[in-house]
Amino acid sequence: PACHASNPLTAHEPPLLFDLSEDPGENYNLLGGVSEVAPEAMQALKQLQLLKAQFDSSVTFSPSQMARGEDPALQICCQPGCTPRPSCCHCPEPQA
Repeated sequence: PACHASNPLTAHEPPLLFDLSEDPGENYNLLGGVSEVAPEAMQALKQLQLLKAQFDSSVTFSPSQMARGEDPALQICCQPGCTPRPSCCHCPEPQA
């Protein structure tokens, strides 16, 4: 239900942490709902936060392909081999 693009991103602090080998349905957050968090869960959280920080610092983004705009010469042509391209590429209208 909340996995659609129309739903806003929800940041959890502290993050949600589940033991998927014991709880594949993600019903029991290891970091919430109990008065004392297990040391193993805290160690796992610290390890995951370190790995995420290392990953985030190593990511390099490519230039946006969407920002390049459109090139009519690269559009699909309904009349292959016609010239001059792309002005000769008129596709027939679909018949109802």
